[in-house]
Amino acid sequence: LKPLLIKLKQLVPITVLTADTHGTAKAQCEPLGLEVRTFPQENAAVCKKNIVEELGADNVACLGNGFNDIPMFKTARLSIGVLDVEGMCGALLPHATILCRSAEEAVQLLLNPKRIIADLRT
Repeated sequence: LKPLLIKLKQLVPITVLTADTHGTAKAQCEPLGLEVRTFPQENAAVCKKNIVEELGADNVACLGNGFNDIPMFKTARLSIGVLDVEGMCGALLPHATILCRSAEEAVQLLLNPKRIIADLRT
């Protein structure tokens, strides 16, 4: 995932929003030059939504897999549900614009926008 994030960072700003349950986000992301924004776990949903609004929701693509991502998914222009090894909250699925099997696949989509167009073509 790291090489993909470095590529994506050259095209668009990346902000990692996390309650940082394991306390490792900054150590993993800051060396890559990614902005990390943390917040209390008990207010994660509201915090994520507010940050997306602050970043300009019409210009935000977000990735997530948890229940607390629902308000962010409803707010962002593009929301990508990630069904990876830790699973994904079923309640999030109806709010996802696109579903990917992994974070790597989701970032690949962002790096190849024609794939997104193909997914969303009517």
